Amino acid sequence: MISPDDAVDSKDPRLVKFVAPAGKWEHTGSNYDDLVSRIVGMMTIRGEREVARDVMRMTFREIKLIQIRKNCSAGSPDGENTVINPIAVVREAVKNCTPLLLLQSVPRGGILYKVPAPPVSDSVAIHAAVKLILDAGKDKPREQRIWISLGNELIAASQNQGTAVKRKIELHKQCEENRAYANYRSH
Repeated sequence: MISPDDAVDSKDPRLVKFVAPAGKWEHTGSNYDDLVSRIVGMMTIRGEREVARDVMRMTFREIKLIQIRKNCSAGSPDGENTVINPIAVVREAVKNCTPLLLLQSVPRGGILYKVPAPPVSDSVAIHAAVKLILDAGKDKPREQRIWISLGNELIAASQNQGTAVKRKIELHKQCEENRAYANYRSH
């Protein structure tokens, strides 16, 4: 340790602190969100991440427009409670669509059984929730743009409604029906 009384040369290696460069996907921006980046990665087709980012930007724009319209509507009693921040809407939607149990295929005696099991980690559960939301957003009329249907689905899921939440409930019902096979689980 260097005391304040010691005379130290300015080229002393003890005064140098090496700084590692930031990783390829690390961000310091205020609007960066890890979950949104993960959704963009799951939306990416054939390596075209920039197209997926544009779709996500348009989805955020759509969410904001819908929420502002809802907030400004004259007779809306819950106008003050409307969340306009799209990242908060996405986080709430993923939280509401995260399943408690998943179905795993386990072979026993030449037959594949669908065995209910809790997700291995939070990451797996979040992946399943995002998959439910994206699949629900893709079920749309051909002439409707993906960002419009995805924005509507995210808003509905953030309010515990919509197709993604229904699919999560159906998944839980299937897990309840296959409860008898729970002892086949390997982990």
